[in-house]
Amino acid sequence: MDTMQISLPPPSADPERGGPPPHYPLWSPKCLLWIGILTSFVFSGVMQGINYGRMGQPRRRKTWIIGSVLGFLALETLLWIVPEVYIPLLINLLINTIIAVFVGIQGLRDFRAHESAGGKRAPGGLPIACVSASCLILVVLLGAGTLIGYVTNQSRLENAIADLDEGAYESAKPEFQHFIRKYPDEIDGYWNLTALHENTGELELAITSLEKGVKRCPDAAEAKSYLSSLRETFEIEKKQLVELAALGDALAMESESSRETAYEALDRFSDEGISVKVALERVKLSVKPYPQLMNSPENSPQVRLINLAAQQYSPMSVPAIRQRFDTWTHPGKSAGLDFLATIETRDAAVLFVELVKQCATS
Repeated sequence: MDTMQISLPPPSADPERGGPPPHYPLWSPKCLLWIGILTSFVFSGVMQGINYGRMGQPRRRKTWIIGSVLGFLALETLLWIVPEVYIPLLINLLINTIIAVFVGIQGLRDFRAHESAGGKRAPGGLPIACVSASCLILVVLLGAGTLIGYVTNQSRLENAIADLDEGAYESAKPEFQHFIRKYPDEIDGYWNLTALHENTGELELAITSLEKGVKRCPDAAEAKSYLSSLRETFEIEKKQLVELAALGDALAMESESSRETAYEALDRFSDEGISVKVALERVKLSVKPYPQLMNSPENSPQVRLINLAAQQYSPMSVPAIRQRFDTWTHPGKSAGLDFLATIETRDAAVLFVELVKQCATS
């Protein structure tokens, strides 16, 4: 009589604690620990979730995978908000290490039970850690290099802007040009180089510079408006420069009516708005010999020209005032000192003190 053999189905796995010896090898806690420390806890957490899945614990697998990914995203988002650069990196490293250790310890008991039941370790654990770490380090270095380079260039740009405000155009100009070469699709470099050319009386160069910026950054609406304003100012400047020489001759005439007509023209210039170049031309004209009005010396052509030039208080006027100060009359020198007081740069302040001392001893 043949013996009847009955095959029983294998016991089902406990969804929370596992069941029979697993058919898949698991990554060891040490492997997960090193992967988490050398790369990111999100990798070791996901791999731990895969381990639970292989042990027949689908609920834990889902919890660990989703929790690791969401935790990583939440941490990186939080650290990104912090304005400093180095503090988030240190905090990230500390938190990542703590979580990596936790992942390794958390899976230790289940892994020992797995080995006791005859389970095997997944091959290539440490090589996976090394390869993952190398890839991540490479990505981080590339990203960090890009970030550090951008932060450095932004810092250089800010320093150049400070030089621009102080009238240090020779040091600011190459920095703006460098920023444009590095970031040709950002409007900041073009914008500040344009401001530099405008402040040095080079409106044509300013327009050319901003035209390049608008072409590379078509969404820069404010730059387009600025460019339109520069073009209008340039047209006015060309017309005013043509008239200035004749007006200087008219101011030197004995005829009071001729001088008044010239004054009216100069006042019209002020209503139209004057450029740096026109202001500097007015300072140059102020040294010509004009008839002194005995009844009102403070309203002489020289003083009027200096006061009108002061309506455009570019730092470029500082060396122009220094060059011509000794040729001015006493009222002209007073107007020149008032002009200097409107220019808020260190060079203007130093020259102001120097000229006041000069006037006091003369």
